[in-house]
Amino acid sequence: MHQDDGPADIEMENITFQIKGTFASITQLNSWKTYISSTPGDYQNFLKQFPVKVANGIFNLTIYPETTFTLTTLTTGHKGEPPKPPASVPFPLSYAEDFEQYEVGEEPYVLAPQTGSFEVMDVGGTRGKVMRQMTLQRPVTWCQADYVEMGVAVIQTGSGDVVLDCDIKVQSGANASKGAFIAARLDQGGCWLTETKGVFFFIFPRATYSWSLLDLT
Repeated sequence: MHQDDGPADIEMENITFQIKGTFASITQLNSWKTYISSTPGDYQNFLKQFPVKVANGIFNLTIYPETTFTLTTLTTGHKGEPPKPPASVPFPLSYAEDFEQYEVGEEPYVLAPQTGSFEVMDVGGTRGKVMRQMTLQRPVTWCQADYVEMGVAVIQTGSGDVVLDCDIKVQSGANASKGAFIAARLDQGGCWLTETKGVFFFIFPRATYSWSLLDLT
C-alpha cells in the first residue's frame, strides 16, 4: 500500500519499437495523429503525419499527452463517417426472444445491459440458449447507474399497457444472485437508471422465497 499523491505529470516521450516476423522487412509506416482532448467542433483527429521510417525492424516514435497515434502499412487511411442513424420509431410489439439465433458468448441485440454483464449461454435440455448474468461483481464505475447492486438489462422503455412473460432461473451456490426482477413502463435508462420509474416485480427464491410488486410510476 502507498499514499496516492495525485496523478504524475505526463510529458512528451520518445519510444523505440522493434517489429519482427513478417513485418521486419517494412521500411516505413504511415502515421495519423488524434488529439483525445479535442473539444466538440475542434476536429483535430486522424491528422495525416509524415511517414515513420523503419530500419531493420526498428523505429522511433515521439508521443504526446492526450494523443493517440495510428501506424499502418496502408496508404488509404482517413477519418470515417458513420451512417446516419435510422429515424426513431416505437418499439416493435409484440416481441419475443428465445436467443437461439445467437452464438454462445454473444450479447443479445435488443436487450440492452444498463449495469452488469449479460451473455447468451446454452444450458441444454428443453431451455436451450438463455441470457445469463455473467458476473455479480460491480464494474468499473463510469456513472451513477454503476452503483446499482444488481444487473439490469432493458428491452423497452416508455409508458402504455404491456404484458411481460419471462422464464427466470436463480442459480444456487455461493457466487449466485439472490433474486431477479422484471419491469415494465420504465421511463428512462442509462446513467439515470437509479431514478427510473415503472412497475417492478421482484422474485427472491433463495433468500426468503418471496416476491414483491412495486409500482413506482
